[in-house]
Amino acid sequence: MTDLKIVLVITKREYRNIYFDFFKKHKFSTVISEIGEGTATRKMLDLFGIENVKKVLFQIVCETSEVKPLFKDLRNELRFGDSGSGIGLTIPIENIGGISSLKYLIGDKPYVKKENSMENNEFNYSLIMTIVNTGYVDVVMNAARDVGAKGGTVLKARGTENDFSKFFGISISEEKQLVYIVCRQSDTKVFMQSIMEKAGPNTEAHGFIFSVPVDNVFGLNGLTNDDNE
Repeated sequence: MTDLKIVLVITKREYRNIYFDFFKKHKFSTVISEIGEGTATRKMLDLFGIENVKKVLFQIVCETSEVKPLFKDLRNELRFGDSGSGIGLTIPIENIGGISSLKYLIGDKPYVKKENSMENNEFNYSLIMTIVNTGYVDVVMNAARDVGAKGGTVLKARGTENDFSKFFGISISEEKQLVYIVCRQSDTKVFMQSIMEKAGPNTEAHGFIFSVPVDNVFGLNGLTNDDNE
Protein backbone atom coordinates (compact mmCIF):
# COMPACT_ATOMS: atom_id res chain seq x y z
CA MET A 1 0.00 0.00 0.00
CA THR A 2 1.46 3.36 -1.00
CA ASP A 3 1.23 6.64 0.89
CA LEU A 4 -0.76 8.22 -1.97
CA LYS A 5 -4.50 8.88 -2.12
CA ILE A 6 -7.03 9.41 -4.86
CA VAL A 7 -9.04 12.45 -3.81
CA LEU A 8 -12.54 12.83 -5.25
CA VAL A 9 -14.30 16.17 -4.84
CA ILE A 10 -17.91 16.51 -5.97
CA THR A 11 -19.48 19.96 -6.00
CA LYS A 12 -21.97 22.14 -7.88
CA ARG A 13 -21.39 22.44 -11.59
CA GLU A 14 -21.29 26.24 -11.49
CA TYR A 15 -18.14 26.04 -9.33
CA ARG A 16 -16.21 24.11 -12.01
CA ASN A 17 -13.81 26.89 -13.09
CA ILE A 18 -13.28 28.12 -9.52
CA TYR A 19 -12.21 24.66 -8.40
CA PHE A 20 -9.98 24.21 -11.45
CA ASP A 21 -8.20 27.44 -10.54
CA PHE A 22 -7.90 26.32 -6.91
CA PHE A 23 -6.22 23.00 -7.80
CA LYS A 24 -3.91 24.75 -10.28
CA LYS A 25 -2.95 27.33 -7.65
CA HIS A 26 -2.12 24.57 -5.18
CA LYS A 27 -0.03 22.74 -7.83
CA PHE A 28 -2.06 19.57 -8.23
CA SER A 29 -1.03 18.58 -11.72
CA THR A 30 -3.55 15.85 -12.53
CA VAL A 31 -7.15 17.00 -12.34
CA ILE A 32 -9.95 15.15 -14.08
CA SER A 33 -13.28 16.90 -14.22
CA GLU A 34 -16.40 14.95 -15.10
CA ILE A 35 -19.94 16.23 -15.30
CA GLY A 36 -22.48 14.29 -13.27
CA GLU A 37 -25.93 14.59 -11.80
CA GLY A 38 -26.96 14.32 -8.19
CA THR A 39 -29.64 11.82 -7.21
CA ALA A 40 -30.86 13.38 -3.97
CA THR A 41 -34.60 13.76 -3.55
CA ARG A 42 -36.20 17.19 -3.26
CA LYS A 43 -36.51 16.62 0.49
CA MET A 44 -32.80 15.89 0.80
CA LEU A 45 -31.89 18.86 -1.41
CA ASP A 46 -33.85 21.13 0.89
CA LEU A 47 -32.17 19.60 3.94
CA PHE A 48 -28.68 20.22 2.54
CA GLY A 49 -29.55 23.59 1.00
CA ILE A 50 -28.72 22.43 -2.53
CA GLU A 51 -30.65 24.17 -5.31
CA ASN A 52 -29.13 22.52 -8.37
CA VAL A 53 -28.44 18.78 -8.62
CA LYS A 54 -26.02 19.17 -11.53
CA LYS A 55 -22.57 18.19 -10.26
CA VAL A 56 -18.93 18.27 -11.29
CA LEU A 57 -16.41 15.71 -10.08
CA PHE A 58 -12.68 16.36 -9.68
CA GLN A 59 -10.12 13.61 -9.23
CA ILE A 60 -6.57 14.32 -8.08
CA VAL A 61 -3.77 12.41 -6.38
CA CYS A 62 -1.84 13.55 -3.32
CA GLU A 63 0.16 12.24 -0.38
CA THR A 64 -1.56 11.36 2.87
CA SER A 65 0.08 14.33 4.61
CA GLU A 66 -1.52 16.70 2.07
CA VAL A 67 -5.12 15.57 2.58
CA LYS A 68 -6.13 17.57 5.66
CA PRO A 69 -4.34 20.76 4.55
CA LEU A 70 -6.05 20.43 1.16
CA PHE A 71 -9.54 20.26 2.64
CA LYS A 72 -8.73 22.97 5.16
CA ASP A 73 -7.78 25.25 2.25
CA LEU A 74 -10.94 24.25 0.40
CA ARG A 75 -13.01 25.26 3.42
CA ASN A 76 -11.15 28.52 4.01
CA GLU A 77 -10.89 29.66 0.39
CA LEU A 78 -14.02 28.22 -1.22
CA ARG A 79 -16.26 27.54 1.79
CA PHE A 80 -16.30 23.90 0.75
CA GLY A 81 -18.93 21.89 2.61
CA ASP A 82 -21.11 24.86 3.62
CA SER A 83 -24.82 24.23 3.07
CA GLY A 84 -24.17 20.96 1.30
CA SER A 85 -22.03 22.59 -1.38
CA GLY A 86 -19.81 19.55 -1.82
CA ILE A 87 -18.42 16.27 -0.61
CA GLY A 88 -14.86 14.98 -0.71
CA LEU A 89 -13.41 11.56 -0.08
CA THR A 90 -10.07 9.80 -0.28
CA ILE A 91 -9.23 6.33 -1.57
CA PRO A 92 -5.86 4.68 -0.87
CA ILE A 93 -3.70 3.73 -3.87
CA GLU A 94 -2.31 0.22 -3.56
CA ASN A 95 0.43 0.25 -6.22
CA ILE A 96 1.81 2.49 -8.98
CA GLY A 97 3.23 1.19 -12.26
CA GLY A 98 6.66 2.78 -12.39
CA ILE A 99 8.22 6.24 -12.21
CA SER A 100 6.43 7.55 -15.32
CA SER A 101 3.05 6.77 -13.81
CA LEU A 102 4.10 8.39 -10.55
CA LYS A 103 5.17 11.59 -12.33
CA TYR A 104 1.91 11.66 -14.26
CA LEU A 105 -0.07 11.48 -11.03
CA ILE A 106 1.86 13.96 -8.87
CA GLY A 107 3.85 16.00 -11.41
CA ASP A 108 7.19 17.40 -10.30
CA LYS A 109 6.43 17.33 -6.60
CA PRO A 110 9.19 15.63 -4.60
CA TYR A 111 8.07 12.24 -3.36
CA VAL A 112 9.80 9.74 -1.10
CA LYS A 113 8.19 6.33 -1.37
CA LYS A 114 6.55 5.21 1.84
CA GLU A 115 4.59 2.04 2.42
CA ASN A 116 1.37 1.75 4.40
CA SER A 117 0.05 -1.63 5.45
CA MET A 118 -3.60 -2.21 4.54
CA GLU A 119 -3.96 -4.27 7.73
CA ASN A 120 -3.06 -1.24 9.83
CA ASN A 121 -5.68 1.00 8.25
CA GLU A 122 -9.22 1.24 9.52
CA PHE A 123 -11.68 2.17 6.80
CA ASN A 124 -14.86 3.70 8.16
CA TYR A 125 -16.46 4.41 4.79
CA SER A 126 -17.03 2.81 1.42
CA LEU A 127 -17.64 4.10 -2.08
CA ILE A 128 -20.18 1.86 -3.78
CA MET A 129 -19.99 2.01 -7.56
CA THR A 130 -22.71 0.60 -9.78
CA ILE A 131 -22.27 0.32 -13.56
CA VAL A 132 -25.81 0.17 -14.91
CA ASN A 133 -27.74 0.38 -18.16
CA THR A 134 -28.77 3.93 -19.06
CA GLY A 135 -32.20 4.76 -17.69
CA TYR A 136 -31.96 2.58 -14.57
CA VAL A 137 -30.32 5.07 -12.21
CA ASP A 138 -33.57 5.55 -10.29
CA VAL A 139 -33.84 1.79 -9.76
CA VAL A 140 -30.37 1.76 -8.22
CA MET A 141 -31.01 4.78 -6.02
CA ASN A 142 -34.44 3.62 -4.89
CA ALA A 143 -32.94 0.28 -3.88
CA ALA A 144 -30.25 2.10 -1.90
CA ARG A 145 -32.71 4.55 -0.34
CA ASP A 146 -34.87 1.63 0.81
CA VAL A 147 -32.07 0.72 3.22
CA GLY A 148 -31.06 4.24 4.23
CA ALA A 149 -29.00 5.91 1.48
CA LYS A 150 -29.33 9.70 1.26
CA GLY A 151 -28.15 10.31 -2.29
CA GLY A 152 -25.50 9.69 -4.88
CA THR A 153 -23.83 11.04 -8.00
CA VAL A 154 -24.37 9.83 -11.56
CA LEU A 155 -21.73 9.90 -14.31
CA LYS A 156 -22.09 8.90 -17.94
CA ALA A 157 -19.53 6.51 -19.38
CA ARG A 158 -17.85 7.89 -22.49
CA GLY A 159 -16.43 5.58 -25.12
CA THR A 160 -13.03 5.85 -26.79
CA GLU A 161 -12.26 5.20 -30.44
CA ASN A 162 -13.49 1.61 -30.07
CA ASP A 163 -16.65 2.74 -28.26
CA PHE A 164 -15.44 1.42 -24.93
CA SER A 165 -13.98 3.09 -21.89
CA LYS A 166 -12.46 1.58 -18.78
CA PHE A 167 -13.19 2.38 -15.17
CA PHE A 168 -11.18 0.69 -12.41
CA GLY A 169 -10.07 -1.84 -15.03
CA ILE A 170 -13.63 -2.68 -16.12
CA SER A 171 -14.73 -2.07 -19.71
CA ILE A 172 -17.89 0.00 -19.92
CA SER A 173 -19.94 0.37 -23.08
CA GLU A 174 -21.04 3.88 -24.01
CA GLU A 175 -24.69 3.40 -23.05
CA LYS A 176 -23.81 2.72 -19.40
CA GLN A 177 -24.07 5.06 -16.42
CA LEU A 178 -22.05 5.05 -13.20
CA VAL A 179 -23.65 5.62 -9.81
CA TYR A 180 -21.47 6.64 -6.85
CA ILE A 181 -22.84 6.19 -3.33
CA VAL A 182 -20.78 6.98 -0.23
CA CYS A 183 -21.79 5.16 2.94
CA ARG A 184 -20.44 3.99 6.27
CA GLN A 185 -18.60 0.72 5.85
CA SER A 186 -20.97 -0.97 8.28
CA ASP A 187 -23.81 -0.25 5.81
CA THR A 188 -21.99 -1.38 2.67
CA LYS A 189 -23.19 -4.99 2.61
CA VAL A 190 -26.84 -4.05 3.16
CA PHE A 191 -26.71 -1.33 0.48
CA MET A 192 -25.05 -3.62 -2.05
CA GLN A 193 -27.45 -6.49 -1.39
CA SER A 194 -30.44 -4.22 -1.95
CA ILE A 195 -28.96 -2.87 -5.21
CA MET A 196 -28.13 -6.40 -6.37
CA GLU A 197 -31.71 -7.52 -5.82
CA LYS A 198 -33.27 -4.62 -7.73
CA ALA A 199 -30.60 -3.71 -10.29
CA GLY A 200 -28.08 -6.56 -10.41
CA PRO A 201 -26.77 -8.56 -13.39
CA ASN A 202 -29.92 -10.71 -13.56
CA THR A 203 -32.27 -7.74 -13.85
CA GLU A 204 -33.13 -5.46 -16.78
CA ALA A 205 -30.79 -2.86 -15.26
CA HIS A 206 -27.92 -5.33 -15.70
CA GLY A 207 -25.90 -3.59 -13.02
CA PHE A 208 -22.44 -4.49 -11.81
CA ILE A 209 -21.75 -3.42 -8.24
CA PHE A 210 -18.49 -3.16 -6.35
CA SER A 211 -17.04 -1.06 -3.55
CA VAL A 212 -13.67 0.39 -2.60
CA PRO A 213 -12.52 1.46 0.87
CA VAL A 214 -12.66 5.17 1.70
CA ASP A 215 -10.51 6.42 4.56
CA ASN A 216 -11.73 10.02 4.78
CA VAL A 217 -15.00 11.81 4.04
CA PHE A 218 -15.29 15.59 4.11
CA GLY A 219 -18.10 18.06 3.76
CA LEU A 220 -21.37 16.11 4.03
CA ASN A 221 -23.42 16.60 7.17
CA GLY A 222 -24.25 13.34 8.90
CA LEU A 223 -21.56 11.34 7.08
CA THR A 224 -18.18 12.90 7.75
CA ASN A 225 -15.01 12.70 9.76
CA ASP A 226 -14.17 16.26 8.79
CA ASP A 227 -12.55 18.47 11.39
CA ASN A 228 -11.26 22.00 11.70
CA GLU A 229 -7.65 21.18 12.44
